[in-house]
Amino acid sequence: MAAGWCKRPSCGQAFTALVILPRGRDVAPDLPRYCSKRCARAGEKRRAKARAAAVEKARAKLIRAARRAEQWPLSEGAATRRDFIMEKFGHRCVYCDSSERPTIDHIVPKARGGTDRISNLVVACWQCNCDKGDLPIDEFCPERAEAIVAAARRWYRTKASRAIRVDTVTALDGHG
Repeated sequence: MAAGWCKRPSCGQAFTALVILPRGRDVAPDLPRYCSKRCARAGEKRRAKARAAAVEKARAKLIRAARRAEQWPLSEGAATRRDFIMEKFGHRCVYCDSSERPTIDHIVPKARGGTDRISNLVVACWQCNCDKGDLPIDEFCPERAEAIVAAARRWYRTKASRAIRVDTVTALDGHG
């Protein structure tokens, strides 16, 4: 005989069940968890809801990943965001048009609350990057500031970002 409490939260009733142990075993492999078939069905429904919630959570995670991929679209030849930014600006400094020692620069410096989003990153030669320091773009290069910000915020749709969206939709169809 096995005794226990029903695992259904709204029931909690005490029950006993006849359990026949396999030969040579002291403990039953699967003890009953519910007092009745009704409680067992309710437990199955609860587990099914939990599985559906897990699938929905995985779906939401895939959608967030797709949105991040759209925020950071890479062209076919770009393996990283850095490569993408370099390609986007043609490996040329946005301040002086030099192509010597290109680096990545923040339009709004991180020291002044800027982020690492692609729309806040541009290419600058090493000298301009050092000269700019933590100055905002309006103070460092006021005559080109608007054009630089517009170029940095321009939306680039590429084959790679479309492929990521297709992969995500395909993956979501498999979970639905």
